[in-house]
Amino acid sequence: KMLVDLEEAAASKKSGDDNNNPHAILEPLLLKDGAASMFKLVGQTHVAIFNYHTKLPGVLTWVVATKDAVNEDGWVHIQDFFSKEAVGDDDMKILEALYEVSTTRELNHAMKLQTIPMLENCETEGYGGHGRVSLIGDACHALRPASGQGASMALEDVLVLCRIFEKKQKNGEEMNCRNDIEAALKEYETARIERVKRVWDYEWKVAEGSYKGERDQDEFTLYKDWLYAGI
Repeated sequence: KMLVDLEEAAASKKSGDDNNNPHAILEPLLLKDGAASMFKLVGQTHVAIFNYHTKLPGVLTWVVATKDAVNEDGWVHIQDFFSKEAVGDDDMKILEALYEVSTTRELNHAMKLQTIPMLENCETEGYGGHGRVSLIGDACHALRPASGQGASMALEDVLVLCRIFEKKQKNGEEMNCRNDIEAALKEYETARIERVKRVWDYEWKVAEGSYKGERDQDEFTLYKDWLYAGI
C-alpha cells in the first residue's frame, strides 16, 4: 500500500502541472465511497488498484499478479513485467506514478500464490476435520484472490457452525461427549460443501480470465446475485 499526498496533488492541479505529478495522477483513483477498484491488464500480468481505506485518506493498495517467472531469488522489480509489453499511454502513466510513489520494498516484494483445493471426497468427508477439531476459511479452502471472497467464506463458515450449535442447544440435545461434538462439526462441514465449492471454482475461473481480459457478464451477474443472497 502507499500514500497519495492529497495536498501535493491539489497544488499540482492549481499550478497546471497535474499531468506530470504522480500524486495528481493517482488522486482520481481515491474515490469517496472507498469501495472501488480498477484493473489494468497487460499481457499475462494483472494489476489491481484498490481504494478500501476510507479512514486513511490518500491510501491506495495495489497488487500485481503475473504468470511471468520471477528471478531465481524470487524477487523482481515489477516494472520489468511491463518493459516488454505494449501498454497504452494512460495505463503506463498510472503505472509509472505507482512506481514513483511506492517504496523500494513495495516494488521488489514478491510472493508465490498459494491455494488449498477442496478435497476430492469432500461431499462425504467434509473439510478434513477430525474429532473435536474442524477447519474454517483459508485453512480448508483458500481461494484465488479474485473478488475478496476468502474472508467472506471464513465468516460464513463460523456463522453456519454457530447456527448448528444454537439449534442443538434449543432442541435440548446434549453436547457433552466427543461423539456429539464430532457429529455437529461433521454436519457443519457437510452443510458448507456445495456453496464453498461453487465459490472456489468460480473464483478460480475469474482469476484465470482476468489475465486474458475475459469475463462473461451475464454469468457473473447470476453468480453475484446468488452469492449476495447469502446464507
